Amino acid sequence: MHYLSFDLFVGQRLPGGYPLRAECASVGQAPAVGRPEPLSPFDPADPALQAALNAVRAGTADAAALRALGERLAAALLPGEIGQLFDNARSVAAAQDDHGLRLRLRLLAPELNALPWELLWRPDDHEPLAISTDTVVTRYLNLKLRVPRLEPLRPLRLLALLPRAAGVDSAQHRAALDEAVAAANRRAPAGAQPLVALTWLADIVTEDAIRTALSDHQPHIVHFIGHGRFEDGQPSLLLTDDQGDPLPAPAGLVAGFFRNQDSVRLVVLNACQGAAADSAQALLGLAPRLAGQGVPAVIAMQWDIFDWAAQAFAAGFYRALLSGSEAGEVETALTRARAVLFDQAPDLAVFATPVLFLRVEGDRLWSVPEPAPPASGAPATPAGSGSISIGSGAHIGGSVVTGGLHVEGSYFGAPVTIGGDLVGGDKLTTTPTADPQPGQALTEAFRQFHRQVAARPPAPAVDPDELQQTVQRLETEARKGLSANPQRLGRLLGELAAAAPDIFTAIATALASPSLGLPEPLRRLAADKLQAHTRRA
Repeated sequence: MHYLSFDLFVGQRLPGGYPLRAECASVGQAPAVGRPEPLSPFDPADPALQAALNAVRAGTADAAALRALGERLAAALLPGEIGQLFDNARSVAAAQDDHGLRLRLRLLAPELNALPWELLWRPDDHEPLAISTDTVVTRYLNLKLRVPRLEPLRPLRLLALLPRAAGVDSAQHRAALDEAVAAANRRAPAGAQPLVALTWLADIVTEDAIRTALSDHQPHIVHFIGHGRFEDGQPSLLLTDDQGDPLPAPAGLVAGFFRNQDSVRLVVLNACQGAAADSAQALLGLAPRLAGQGVPAVIAMQWDIFDWAAQAFAAGFYRALLSGSEAGEVETALTRARAVLFDQAPDLAVFATPVLFLRVEGDRLWSVPEPAPPASGAPATPAGSGSISIGSGAHIGGSVVTGGLHVEGSYFGAPVTIGGDLVGGDKLTTTPTADPQPGQALTEAFRQFHRQVAARPPAPAVDPDELQQTVQRLETEARKGLSANPQRLGRLLGELAAAAPDIFTAIATALASPSLGLPEPLRRLAADKLQAHTRRA
């Protein structure tokens, strides 16, 4: 999925309420430029709201009560003109294939972070927003931090932390995650490298053990199963000492685990059933601290989650995240997992339990690996109605083929033309009839472009993080080769030309060249954009 971002800014509370502002590049902003921001009179301390929240936490709120609370929260965030802009943005996204709308909540008032915005429910909708990939809900942290470059990760390295803790069914949680990873690996081609490598650190989980595991395994995903705790108003993670007894690790210490851990793309904090009442709230409070150390995405549970729900979440989330066409799309994967929980228990708030804190632009945390090259001696692609057979001692790579040459049929997965100069029967030229998919040359080119962006001198009107993300989105789209969306590619090139003409010129020139392996229509599009930019300059 590709998402249009709908940014909803909620400022610090004023005497009349919370100031609201919304922006979406595709439809504009509300209120219009020059007009005052509307104020939501929403009061988090309202007794009726607190009673509704307590019913949700206690598990006594029924489906009707959940919907009523979701509508109340939506009315606070999406009133009047802002709500109309949101509906317009949804319509624009729905009109494009494989597109949805990303509702990014930018909550500047700390007291609002404790509220379950994942319950948002528009009055005219049949279901809450957060269970549809058409309207994903994310809490966005606007941190000026370096964003890791998109690249294929094979295998994905997942480190699971499962410290000894009261009330945690370790065997069931371990089995659920094991099966989720096994299911992803079953989708890998026969004989290929596994998609995911899972490492467990269980039972005795100390501070030193975590640091060692992070250093040794360089994980891309860290999944914690256990409890949290509040001490003196500060969140902590419940680890163990060397004897296996509970030992709280303060938020600053836990965040420090991830300092300089550039491999980590995602941390999942799963507060299990049976913990103290403040366990989930402690882990929710930890999430922004981890993001502040450079973790691009953090998922935390805002309430203790039933064991069955935690297992269903793991299965649904990792099934979507680890393999298939949506691999790496954390927002899509989380939304699909929420939908599974909603379908299994529509009268409970479990679907809204996972909260995503995101600090990166774009649609993926990593790109989908390209197909591995075939094993030595195997055909490059499955044969079609005929085959090409080359005799013993053949060498292909230049223009000379030694040994006997025998041709039967004319198709080799896709049509090929055999021709050229046959001098003594030992020279062969093949010409594919379709453009190749972009591969290693594209990877190397964009690696250089990312370095060029990082070395670019600061410019007052250019956000370096957003510039890096635009380049990443360009790379992601270009990688699709024949299935790339020309309109999206053209729009991204236009954004780049406006923000950084030097970077645009370098990238457009490379994309227009046959050396990167892009299909001819995309090369022509890049050349046209470059020519138009040159004329304007």
